[in-house]
Amino acid sequence: MDISLNKYISETGYCSRREADRLIEAGRVLLNNEIAVTGNRYTEGDEVVVDGSIVKPANKEKMVILAFNKPIGITTTTDENIRGNIISYLNYPKRIFPIGRLDKDSEGLIFLTNNGDIVNKILRAGNQHEKEYQVRVDKNIDGTFLRNMSEGVRIDGVTTLPCRVKQTGKHSFNVRGAGLQSDGSTTHQDHGHHPWQDCHWEMAISQRARDGIPPDFGVWFSV
Repeated sequence: MDISLNKYISETGYCSRREADRLIEAGRVLLNNEIAVTGNRYTEGDEVVVDGSIVKPANKEKMVILAFNKPIGITTTTDENIRGNIISYLNYPKRIFPIGRLDKDSEGLIFLTNNGDIVNKILRAGNQHEKEYQVRVDKNIDGTFLRNMSEGVRIDGVTTLPCRVKQTGKHSFNVRGAGLQSDGSTTHQDHGHHPWQDCHWEMAISQRARDGIPPDFGVWFSV
């Protein structure tokens, strides 16, 4: 066996591949008693330690996917030290982790699973799974606002990919596109100011987030 370290950690059921990347970057993973780095490979017989605990492949379990309507105020994180985290809120009897995330102030559909490989397949940008957000703001919407939204918006110094925007009410609109990343990933640098930044936002992700998951793929558990 020779696979990437992040894939190995994911396949043990410890966390998703993206979360494994974050653990590696934070220096919390040891590979054969040495601090692991991004790009390391796992070979059969290697010892992998995360936060002081040896990580080994779990017995093959039937896949679990939870469909959860996340309420406002719940944080999409596996860190159970954070108050209001989604894992403690659900208190599911098996180790699970979210597929992507919704912001604490957002509500809507999110999936959680015990299978890290499916997380990577769904979230990888190259797979072009379309996402849709239903958005309400506290200011009137006009053509300039919609055009700026469709061209991409600035978040923390970078700009999201272009998307399709449709007004649904005086203070509401839908945003659709394969480039909308539920984990907040973005594309290019931009230091301008956009009118959307002056609004208060309320967002909910639609069921289009489930694209690519067959209905008989593992165990479905609705909360």
